[in-house]
Amino acid sequence: MSTQTKHTALIGFGTVGQGFYHYLAENYEDKNLSEIVIKDASKSRVPDNLNFTTKGKNVFQNKNINTVVELISDDKEAFNIVKKALELGKKVVSANKKMIAHHLEELVQLEQQFGGKFLYEGAVAGSIPIIKIINEHYAFDEIIEIRGILNGTSNYILTQLFEKEIGFEEALQQAQEAGFAEADSTADVGGFDALHKLLILTAHAFGKFILPEKALNIGINNIKKSDLTFAKANNLKIKLVASAKSHNNKLSLSVLPTFVDESDDLFHVKNEFNGIEV
Repeated sequence: MSTQTKHTALIGFGTVGQGFYHYLAENYEDKNLSEIVIKDASKSRVPDNLNFTTKGKNVFQNKNINTVVELISDDKEAFNIVKKALELGKKVVSANKKMIAHHLEELVQLEQQFGGKFLYEGAVAGSIPIIKIINEHYAFDEIIEIRGILNGTSNYILTQLFEKEIGFEEALQQAQEAGFAEADSTADVGGFDALHKLLILTAHAFGKFILPEKALNIGINNIKKSDLTFAKANNLKIKLVASAKSHNNKLSLSVLPTFVDESDDLFHVKNEFNGIEV
C-alpha cells in the first residue's frame, strides 16, 4: 500500500471539475488527489469510485492538503472558499472570473499576508497563457493597451451571423449545443464575462484593481440587423472588443461591439476562439 501523502483537494465536480480530474488521470497525477468536495451526494457521477465528500470543512482541517482547486460556479461561495484557504496559507487555484474580478485586490493581500499562493491563469482567455506572458515578458516594459476578443461564445455567435447569415437565437442555440455556451447566456452575450477577464488582465498589465462598475460595458445582445447590413456593405465585421488603454496617466476600460476591418488582426479571429493584442 502506498504511503504517499495526497495533498490536493478539488472543490466542484461539474463540467470543469470533471475535465480537471480527467487531465490528472491522463497524466497519472490523480494519485495526489485527496478528496473531491461535491454539493449533492445523491447525484450519479462517473467515475463513481472516487473519494467524494460533502464536508468541505475537511479540506481546511486537513493539514496534509496544501493545494485547493476551486471549480464551482457560485462566485460568492467560491470567494469564501478561496479566502479561507488563503488564510490558512494554502495554494489555491481558481477559474471563477467573476469572483476574481470583484475580489482580486483582497485575495492578493491575503496571499501576501499568510504566505499562500493564488493562481488563476485559467480564468482568462482559455488556453492562451496571457497572464504569464504579461508577468514574464512585459515585466520591464510599459504597456499602453491590451485589446482583444475574450469571450468565445459571443465571437462564435458573431461569426455565424456574418458567415452563415443565421439569426442571433439560432447561433446562440448552436453554441449551447456545442457545449461552450452556458444555458444562461447573460454573462456571455451581455459582455460581463469579457469584462471580468479584462479587469483581471488590467491588474497585471497596469497594476490597477478596477471594479466592474467602473468600466464601460455593452454586449452583443442589442446588435441590430441594420448594423450587420452596414458592416457587410463596407467589408467590416463586428467583434466584441475588450480594451484597457493608458493615456496621459489615465486608464480607460471598455467592452464594446466594434466594427473592425480586414487590416485588424481581430477581424480574422473566428468562432469560439479568443485573440489578444498587447
